[in-house]
Amino acid sequence: MSEIENGTRLDVESKPSENGAVTQGGGQEMKELMHSIKECVMDSVERKPYQMLAIAAGVGFLAGMLLKRR
Repeated sequence: MSEIENGTRLDVESKPSENGAVTQGGGQEMKELMHSIKECVMDSVERKPYQMLAIAAGVGFLAGMLLKRR
């Protein structure tokens, strides 16, 4: 079970930058997070392909409607 499914997350060290914004420390944590998200998405697609296809079509339809108005 991935971190996303069981409600936990990776502990990422936050560091304030020179301008006061908070940045995430290191790139390895971000790579691990992206890998776990990818695994979760792939698992969902394998378990429920038609539901994922419907979600993708709906998001594409909404994006098309929003971009059409411009």
